[in-house]
Amino acid sequence: MHSLVNGYAHAIETNNLELALWYIHPRSPTRSEIDAGLRGQLSAYLEKARIAHLEPVEQPDGTPAARVDQQLVRVFGLKILHAERSSVFHFRALGESWRIWGIDKLCTD
Repeated sequence: MHSLVNGYAHAIETNNLELALWYIHPRSPTRSEIDAGLRGQLSAYLEKARIAHLEPVEQPDGTPAARVDQQLVRVFGLKILHAERSSVFHFRALGESWRIWGIDKLCTD
């Protein structure tokens, strides 16, 4: 879980939309929504995210998920913003590996 979230964050940090979408499960019902959000984000600002805390979350259907608290640095032109974000990442198997199925944002400061 930790490496998937880190890889996804690194792809966003390097402004690599194709790589970021590689971490999203190809059959995820939220894939097009994530794609659209990333396109807007990557064209508007740069973001570096560091995992401050990751904790597995029990899901009613038994699928793996984790609550992820991240510390963010965002750059808008010449402005730098420090923030925190809490999300629940959901994961699903894809062959022998795992991918992100969906991301529920809980809050951003």
